[in-house]
Amino acid sequence: MKLPIKIVPLALAVGLLSCRTASAGTYTNDFSQWSGFTPDALGVAFLTNQPVNCMVLTPAAASLGGSITLDNFDSGQAIESFTAVFKLQLGPGSTPPADGVSFNFGPGIFPGLVSSEEGINTGAGAITIAWDTYDNGLAAEQVPTPSLDIIFGGKVIVGHPFTDADMVTSQPEDVKVQLNRAGKVSVWYKGQLIHDNVFVPGWAPTYGLFNFSGRTGGSFEFQAVSSLGVDTVLQGAAVLPTVTANPQNANANEGGSATFTVGVDGTAPFTFQWYKNNVAIQDATNVTLVINPVHFTDNNATIKCAVTNPAGTVNSGPATLTVVRDTTPPTVVKAVPNSTGTQLIITYSEPVSDTALVTANYSINQGITISGVTRQDASHVVLNISTLPGGQSFILTINNVQDMASSPPNTIAANTHVPFNSFLFQLGAVIHKVYRSNSG
Repeated sequence: MKLPIKIVPLALAVGLLSCRTASAGTYTNDFSQWSGFTPDALGVAFLTNQPVNCMVLTPAAASLGGSITLDNFDSGQAIESFTAVFKLQLGPGSTPPADGVSFNFGPGIFPGLVSSEEGINTGAGAITIAWDTYDNGLAAEQVPTPSLDIIFGGKVIVGHPFTDADMVTSQPEDVKVQLNRAGKVSVWYKGQLIHDNVFVPGWAPTYGLFNFSGRTGGSFEFQAVSSLGVDTVLQGAAVLPTVTANPQNANANEGGSATFTVGVDGTAPFTFQWYKNNVAIQDATNVTLVINPVHFTDNNATIKCAVTNPAGTVNSGPATLTVVRDTTPPTVVKAVPNSTGTQLIITYSEPVSDTALVTANYSINQGITISGVTRQDASHVVLNISTLPGGQSFILTINNVQDMASSPPNTIAANTHVPFNSFLFQLGAVIHKVYRSNSG
């Protein structure tokens, strides 16, 4: 009898570095018999030849969890990249369906593990592709569900929303998951490319096992895997980083934000250090740099990134940041008293400097005094005031408040008048009537 699982050692020559070789492993399983994997301890996962030879993670029933963990076919060595192809069936099930399936790889996986549709959530360097069909309000669910997510170490890197009908089709759908040596993940579902070369920060070659886990709750769906094949490449000598996409020039308004990113290839793991005018930017160590807020002193700044991996360091080409000076003075959007009439909350049109915390810059008519000013956030301040009499109109006058622009900052219009009203509380009564029928 032909066994449905095979392990094939291969030799892979990589020409980017001389003397660099990496072996590979291949796993296939048509699930015609129980071999090549470990089911979960509860024994929920089971073989069936309906609709095709497949491993059922959960039948269409409530409150179940099922999994299979593939046998170790790489002798416990660190895996640099892999490609997995299989068919995944979600549905039929309840309306709405729940909860989903995860495909997992990483060092925190062990034979018999049952995880959730969000993956193993250990933070131990595991990659999860999640078909999340129900919103459980979990921290990992950062995009509307149903969604097809890439998760690393319990954190969602990116998600793609689906409708129930698009994700839960009640038939085997083609899936391909590809992780390359640079730590970029691509995912195809139903023959369509959903995620294209998504960079996973922090990924590094690692030993690990492959796992499928499914779960249902009060709502449910049939969940099954079939026609499985996995090809792996073991860790070899590191390939020096190359920059595949330099950061691009950016234009930004003063006080706004600017984003730069760098594309890389080579062997993960990578570290990043961004520079402005050849000076390292503190804490700027991700593949993407966000400058927020942008100052006018950053106009014409040169931005670049140094990319490092175990083989060495390369620098990206430079990008130029162009900043448009802010010449618009701040205004007041609204002024609203609190319920006790002892504070007045002011909302400015933009972030304002500490000139907004100077008590002398404010006055209120009708003898209302101001004892101090505190900041709520960049655009909101709170005036502590004497108690407002109820049901009256007042005028707040503001002077000398400036925004965060530089060289020079913009000042609010002199004697800016802001009308507002105090609350009036009145005693009253509410009539509640209940009508009961004597009919049977």
